[in-house]
Amino acid sequence: MTYKRIKAFWIALLVLFILHSVVSLVSYRYFTIRLPVPNDYAPADITTPAQRAAGESVIQYRGTFTPMPVIYYICSGYTVFGVVLLFMFYRRPRGRHILDETHDA
Repeated sequence: MTYKRIKAFWIALLVLFILHSVVSLVSYRYFTIRLPVPNDYAPADITTPAQRAAGESVIQYRGTFTPMPVIYYICSGYTVFGVVLLFMFYRRPRGRHILDETHDA
């Protein structure tokens, strides 16, 4: 592969990564359902020790539900990007002669 083709591949991979991140964020925000809290629900105290020492308190009152296909889409997309990166670093050219188009080997 020539240097220009490798550079174009990395640019395309970066664009796809950004596009996947945007689609993942939008689908997560759009399809995540905020669940109402029942009356007999005991709120969860999620205050950290540092917040407690400062006199603050954080209590979680509602839950969320994200459909599994959204979670699978997000996880599988980033997994594929990781595999591609590992493959490209493993298969990267070791010397300058590989990038030379006039080399007949």
